[in-house]
Amino acid sequence: MIIIRSPPYTTMDYYEGTRIAAGLIEHKLKILYTSDGVFAATKSSDQKLTNQFLSDLPDLGVELYADTVAMRLRGIADSELLPAIKPADGEKLTELTAKAEVSLVF
Repeated sequence: MIIIRSPPYTTMDYYEGTRIAAGLIEHKLKILYTSDGVFAATKSSDQKLTNQFLSDLPDLGVELYADTVAMRLRGIADSELLPAIKPADGEKLTELTAKAEVSLVF
């Protein structure tokens, strides 16, 4: 699992996490946007660097999720997420993290 916690407006960590995901497609991979990283999962975020990755990853079997608690704390509605990114509540987050063999945090 790749966990993106960094906002898309202060570092390139969100981009690096997404880029690395594209290189790991032979694995069963999931991306989780949490903390300020949920801003990178929205339609209003700058997608110049990640647009191609985010449009291709779901077609390659990569699942993308956004932490609903982090979204609510930042005033982000489900409708603001990019189409390929699914909201994930506490139960789903527990499942994702419990099943992850390795987690890379950006």
